[in-house]
Amino acid sequence: MNTSVSRGFVHGAQALLTGLVLTASLGSQMGCGADRGKQTTPARAEKRYPVRGEVLGLDPQNRVATIKHEEIPGWMEAMTMDFPIRDAAEFNKLSVGDRIEATVFVEEVGFALGEIRVVGKGGPAPAAKD
Repeated sequence: MNTSVSRGFVHGAQALLTGLVLTASLGSQMGCGADRGKQTTPARAEKRYPVRGEVLGLDPQNRVATIKHEEIPGWMEAMTMDFPIRDAAEFNKLSVGDRIEATVFVEEVGFALGEIRVVGKGGPAPAAKD
């Protein structure tokens, strides 16, 4: 192969490679700026389940209610457990012995009770299955 042809080929290949690197770098910088402030991982939707039960205890310091609840179809069998309450105003309207209907909001790393309605004051709740 002719020496001047091989030099031209090498010079052309170097120019092409430099152009590709600059284009990729500029494109990634433009892309980074365009995505700034946007969430990069998809948001996971919370799941919602209806809950019915009786308030057995209240922990105001931690805003937790101990609820003896019926089966929560699709999530949990009937039992007594502690539920964090999402909203302070909803927690404050609860009293031990209240029968409630609510929604448990289940996320990837936890759960909390909200949309609480007191449907009865005092009296026994439906028996939890053991």
